[in-house]
Amino acid sequence: MSEGLPFSKLTEGSSVVLTGAVSRVRYRSSDGQFAVFSMLSETRESWVVRSRAGSIEEGERVRVSGRLKRFRTGELQVEAERVEVVLPVERDGMVAFLGSGVLPGVGEAWAAKIVAAFGARTFEVLDEEPERLLTLRGFGAKRLAEVKERWQARRSDREVMSFLQGLGLTAALSVRVHKAFGSGTARVVKENPYLLARVVHGVGFRRADQIAAQVGIVGDDPRRALAAVYHAVLAAEDEGHTAAGSEWLEQLAMEVAGLSASVVASAIAAALKEGELEACEATQADGARQSGYQRKEMSGLEERLAEQVVALAGRQGVWGPSRAEEVAGSGGSREVRLAATQVAALLGISRSGLAVLTGGPGTGKTTIVRTFAEQVLRSGGQVALAAPTGRAARRMQEATGIVSKTVHRLLEFDPRTGKFLRGRGLPIEASVVVVDEASMLDTALAVALLEAVGPESQLVLVGDEEQLPSVGPGDVLGALIRSGAVAVSRLTQVFRQSEGSRILEVAHAVRSGRWDAVENAPSSDVFFIEAPDAEAVLDVVGRVVTERIPKRFGFRPSRDIQVLVPMHGGAAGSEALNRALQSRLTGGSGVDGGPVRPNVGDRVIQTRNDYDLEVFNGDIGVVTEVQEGAQRIRVDFEGREVGYGGETLRDLELAYAISVHKSQGSEFEAVVLVLTNHHFRMLSRSILYTAVTRARRLLVLVGQARAFKMAAEDVQGRSRMTLLSSRVQRMRG
Repeated sequence: MSEGLPFSKLTEGSSVVLTGAVSRVRYRSSDGQFAVFSMLSETRESWVVRSRAGSIEEGERVRVSGRLKRFRTGELQVEAERVEVVLPVERDGMVAFLGSGVLPGVGEAWAAKIVAAFGARTFEVLDEEPERLLTLRGFGAKRLAEVKERWQARRSDREVMSFLQGLGLTAALSVRVHKAFGSGTARVVKENPYLLARVVHGVGFRRADQIAAQVGIVGDDPRRALAAVYHAVLAAEDEGHTAAGSEWLEQLAMEVAGLSASVVASAIAAALKEGELEACEATQADGARQSGYQRKEMSGLEERLAEQVVALAGRQGVWGPSRAEEVAGSGGSREVRLAATQVAALLGISRSGLAVLTGGPGTGKTTIVRTFAEQVLRSGGQVALAAPTGRAARRMQEATGIVSKTVHRLLEFDPRTGKFLRGRGLPIEASVVVVDEASMLDTALAVALLEAVGPESQLVLVGDEEQLPSVGPGDVLGALIRSGAVAVSRLTQVFRQSEGSRILEVAHAVRSGRWDAVENAPSSDVFFIEAPDAEAVLDVVGRVVTERIPKRFGFRPSRDIQVLVPMHGGAAGSEALNRALQSRLTGGSGVDGGPVRPNVGDRVIQTRNDYDLEVFNGDIGVVTEVQEGAQRIRVDFEGREVGYGGETLRDLELAYAISVHKSQGSEFEAVVLVLTNHHFRMLSRSILYTAVTRARRLLVLVGQARAFKMAAEDVQGRSRMTLLSSRVQRMRG
């Protein structure tokens, strides 16, 4: 650490510890969890600090620990790892602090009077005897009440933040923990710090375990064993399962905490007795049954979803049998004539209150949806179209000519409460609700959707069951199809096949488990390039994206070309590929916005829904402006520019390369797919198939042929442990 070392002697990366007064708050995020402030150190040098402790106020005396980072302006700033408020001890400092606005109704004049009256004991008086302020002439009871409330709240905040950071939590995590548990934070942490892992994003079992050790919870303590079991169940959900297999859960709980089998067994028994876990038998996609355990909350979600499925599936469609026969018999609309298989599918989705339309690329799903929606509108009904992501919703709107929304927008998500306004009490106002890319619906979102379908409405789920299932827990589309309780129309005949294109041919070959449809003919739109190792992958992808594709096909790297890869980390993961491509395309680092430093021209992706900015998880754009002094950028999302700054910058990542999961619901002019033997744990037919079907006009495959072959032949990668199908079957009797 370099406390007191002259500024001129410090360089980027230097560790610093500073004590001084906050002179100006330059920026504070709207949620109060991030701030940029200037401070004057005890050595009379001015510093700029970026902190996750957003409650800092001007005039406060703080102690800051962190590292220096250099920005494009050349300015060195402190990236704070810890910020502690230290009350001033000198009279001038006390007056400046109390007069800075930290207390209501106390300006510089009153601050001077208070310090003059109580001297060095001023803060002690505010802590223990605030009523003594009434001895000051003109200081009334109303002002005293306001001062007491604010001072006690700030004192509590300081103590809690100091306590948490003393346990090794960063300022950012300390803020999130305090926000989650409020005034009871210290008590929760001391009694059972493992609750943090359940409630606070960014606190996993290992971090909670470190905190627990500091408050004396170690070894075979029942709280620790129970936390290890709960961690294993949540880990299964992170993998997409709604339940954890018995053997898998027991083994992971033993490994993560170093516990014996008997201790884990006792913890499971306690969780079952307390009702936190439920024993279950789940069905996987391959039909195998497995015993396991499920969280009570997840069990409740699946039960609610199954109830809605059975209720909806038991209704007749919006038209009734005679009207459905009439529409299907017309063969479509005046503009589009349907093939016999499409007519049958149209009839199939018209008959039931809950129907599924599934099939591979080019089989006419969109044509049927458009025809169905047009007929509903012509007959005086209302249609609501939606998809899980913004990009998928826009694609649906472009294809049908009918307004389409994200599912969250359709359900009117309220970010302030974290809940949907639409539900049983306020259903969606539509005769028919059609949701595209339904394979992306996880259990929780599916529950919200089905419960919001009105008592006289119909729901049609459209998707490809061979694509990757949702990122969140569940395999909703697959489970509904397997349940036998839902009307399913499956399309197999390929209609959309551009002349000379092999992309769809490759997709359908992969769908059937074959890897023999790729040939590097000059006129082809599918190419394979062998790259024996990670170093070769980075080189090949770099040249293909920045030189070969733009030169031959005219596609732009930041707008048209998307690199897809199964994994984020590793030598050939999206993180390494993004660094390599950014270096080639836009040069060195730009604004420090958290995970990435985007430059003008960089391709970026939004990583969470932001309803204030109206950008959503999975939206991809291009950086158009970097405002150096304010550490702000602007991003063009397909013609709509959005400004980012402070905390919102952390919701952006470089997107030259993204995971296959993040590409769901999107199409790109050109796709470069990377698969290597190092990705073996992620290789599956659904990964490969989903990636291939993202390409609209060009598909370039880079990596090892063996990896592509392994992926095409592996059908187990999408198998998830869920109970939805069996719950639906049980409810139907």
